Amino acid sequence: MQIKLNRIPHFVVLSLCFMLSAGCSASDSYFLGMEQLDRGNTVKAQKYFENALKANNSVEEYLALQELCKIAPASKRLAYTKKCKKTTHCLEIDVDNLYVQSLVDNRQYAKAFDECEVMLERTDLSFSQRTWFQYCKAVSLLEMNRSAGKYNFEDEYVLYFMQESAVNDYHKEFYLRYQDEDFFQKPFLKFRVLVADKDYLGAKKIFEEEYGKSFSLESLKPSQISDFGKFILFSQKFDNAEWAKKFADVALQKGKCRESFYLHFYAGRLYDKAKNLKAASDEFLASADCSFSDSTYDNALWYYLSERKTVSEADFLVALEKYGPTIKNKGYYSDLFEQVFVNMLSGRRWTSFCNINPLVSKFASEKIKGYYNYIFARLLQEGFVNRSSFSSFDEEKLFHSVIENSESSTYYIMLSAKHLGMTPKAALETLFVNEEFSSPDEKTTKEVIEFLDYALKHKRIKELYSVYKDFRKYVSSDYVANLAYKVNELAKKNESFYPYVLRLASWAIFTEGGGKNLDLYELYYPQFYKNEVHEMAEKYGLDKYLMYGLIHSESFFDKNVESFAGAIGLCQLMPSTASDIAKKLKISEYDLKDAGTNIEFGCFYFAEMIRRLDGSVMSAIVSYNSGITRVRNWHKKYPNVPIDIFIEMLPIQESRGYGKKVLSAAAIYGFLYYDTTTDEVINSILR
Repeated sequence: MQIKLNRIPHFVVLSLCFMLSAGCSASDSYFLGMEQLDRGNTVKAQKYFENALKANNSVEEYLALQELCKIAPASKRLAYTKKCKKTTHCLEIDVDNLYVQSLVDNRQYAKAFDECEVMLERTDLSFSQRTWFQYCKAVSLLEMNRSAGKYNFEDEYVLYFMQESAVNDYHKEFYLRYQDEDFFQKPFLKFRVLVADKDYLGAKKIFEEEYGKSFSLESLKPSQISDFGKFILFSQKFDNAEWAKKFADVALQKGKCRESFYLHFYAGRLYDKAKNLKAASDEFLASADCSFSDSTYDNALWYYLSERKTVSEADFLVALEKYGPTIKNKGYYSDLFEQVFVNMLSGRRWTSFCNINPLVSKFASEKIKGYYNYIFARLLQEGFVNRSSFSSFDEEKLFHSVIENSESSTYYIMLSAKHLGMTPKAALETLFVNEEFSSPDEKTTKEVIEFLDYALKHKRIKELYSVYKDFRKYVSSDYVANLAYKVNELAKKNESFYPYVLRLASWAIFTEGGGKNLDLYELYYPQFYKNEVHEMAEKYGLDKYLMYGLIHSESFFDKNVESFAGAIGLCQLMPSTASDIAKKLKISEYDLKDAGTNIEFGCFYFAEMIRRLDGSVMSAIVSYNSGITRVRNWHKKYPNVPIDIFIEMLPIQESRGYGKKVLSAAAIYGFLYYDTTTDEVINSILR
């Protein structure tokens, strides 16, 4: 029986194994092979990929090996991976992944098991890599025992399936493959799969049939506690307070250990669901005290702070002051800060907002500080707070702090620049990452650049971008900028390259190294589909920079893109919306993936939004994303405030973020192409 390992996870692509080959000489072979694959000729493709294994360039060798492992027979795959292991001279994660898969496909389970044992001793594996080798090890062990007619390692299979706190995709694959085996008839294994699939009715049936009154929390492993906690929490069939107490009592009996982390954590979640906020807070703190890593500590503390925020804003601030110094990763708490900001602003508690400056300065991420300082400056500027109470603060200094903060968003930088009277050029130049570039390994850099040059020669831009993205720490912004310019030239004859121009230009702007100038912004904010945008913007009375800002934000100029929600094309129109527009324009047949059609429909819809919202462009932008009825209700709820403050009061994060993103892009388009200052663009949108 061939073991089919369908999924070669993306983590295996392009890690540090590429610094290993003795020389550095890419060839055309890989790309010629890909061209043959595109034509459906796997025989010719295989020959080209075999030649690529001799290229003496680790990037090309690995990508060719990856393709060969998809199309060649199992025995050949094993030969290819063996060869690559020898030429790379040592065990490397990516090659070993393919080698282990080939061993399993060829039923060489003992070797696969041993190889997995070696790999799992490494300390540099990611979570995905580790779970992959654990899966292969479990498969190999089971198959060895099956062929020997013995199952005396059953506990190892169970241990594999139960060792993580949550079921991953490889666990599910293992279960589907071996669910008829005797060891999988254990009820707690079936229970684990059902909970992972959110089949709480099925899990409840097993719980009642197999456990009943004999169920004991004391005997559960950490992963089982996590499963059972989720089951009680989400099944809606139990008394949450009663079970919370059971979890908490067992945790106290066990003392400080990994099991107690989960017991206290789910006790907190259940008390929260039962509306016992004090008990929930106590349990989350106890969980944090039993944490076994920085991430588990931050997770428990986040829930504790969130619980205090639910009790009251004051409780949250007291808790933050007390436990803020213990925070491990400030970015983990950004959403909590943002929620507090929104609550304060929507409640017009301007002074309270400004009073939390010391806590924000000490415990918030740099990105949140940029966000906070801009609003603080605006509240001072608008006279919403008593200036004498904040005499040590000056809005000009706060605006400068936003611009000088490398983590501040483009939106807050552009608006701060407007208030400081800075030129658009000066504002944009602050976004450049100007640190000097230093490659972690010059040999790898040489190989990557050589491969990317060949990818460009063959116009394989998708592969080019994928390799660059995985290897970006080896490539300076100078080279990426050069790539962006060259891909932009190719894009003049191939619109499918448009999104890659923007992505490469973005990396060039925000990556260490030189080569940065304002021309890069013309690649990141290009005038693709210029004729269509200009014609339709004029037809429907819209500023051209505004439509470009919207298209840039919606689709990155990918005319074929479809969102998860079903929105289509450059302006991301829902089919139902497009149908209504078509009726109004008296168009019977249309294709939303046609650039001209999509742009016209988007311009018509956007202009209609502006008209229906009494000329408020920013309100129309938010309505484009959130719906006009919702925006009108927000205006009634939050009247008489400047539009930039109004945006910060909106209760939906996506709505707030969308408006900011479009405004930033429009301001940059206005400066780059339409001889319009940032101040003029922002004023036209925020009026």
